[in-house]
This record gives sequence, structure tokens and C-alpha cells, in this order.
Amino acid sequence: MALYLSQEWLNEAREALDGSEVFVKAARGTLTATFQHHITDVPAGAGGEDIAFWSEFQQGRCVDVRLGELSSPDVTLTAPYSLWKRFHAGEVGLAGALLSLDLEVKTRLSTALSLTRYWRLYGMNRILSTVPTRYD
Repeated sequence: MALYLSQEWLNEAREALDGSEVFVKAARGTLTATFQHHITDVPAGAGGEDIAFWSEFQQGRCVDVRLGELSSPDVTLTAPYSLWKRFHAGEVGLAGALLSLDLEVKTRLSTALSLTRYWRLYGMNRILSTVPTRYD
């Protein structure tokens, strides 16, 4: 069981997405983008320092995901640890995260609209919730 937001967890999350036939089929040809994720307000038990990771999707497949910063991502997502944890556990979807006003999204409007439709339809968070995760 991987520690939440560790490189091991990110790798397992990528494998879960790429291993989902429904996700890959639905995303094929439509999802090509890079995402920078910033996790703020990390509790002391989970390291206490802000975490950054990035992911890259090409033609519906997650081709890379790594801890750290990416220069010039297509989308930057910033939210507190508590919201990311609920999202990755499948407890809240993208619409709920946006409505909470705790998720900050920086991107072009056209990119935001296309990705909102994509996440809502294909349930990325439900797939990620299947990754065995240890929260410390």
C-alpha cells in the first residue's frame, strides 16, 4: 500500500488510469495536456510541507507523473490537502471541488471547458479511489 502522494502512489495512480479500459477508450484522441498539481496545507502527519506533482496525458494515456514542478503546464490545479484527499478517495468529483471554492484552476478558458466535460463524464476520481492508499 503506497503512501498518499508519494512517487510510488503517483505511479500506481497512473497504472490505474491506464489500466481502465473505460477511461482509456473514452479519453483516446481527446485528452492531451499537462497538469501541475499543488497540494497546500499538508498536515504534519503527512509531511507538513506543500507538495507539487505533475502529470502528462497524450491521446488519453497518462504517459508520465512525477513529484516536482513542470514548466509551462496546460493546467495548474491548487487546493488544500483535505480536498485533494477527498477527490482522490472518490468522495467528491470535479464539480464538487470547484463549488467548494477551495480548488484554484489556472488555464485557458477553452482548455478548462474541455477538461471539465472530460472529468465529469469519465470519473477519473472514481478510478483513482481504487488505488490502495496509506494516509499518514
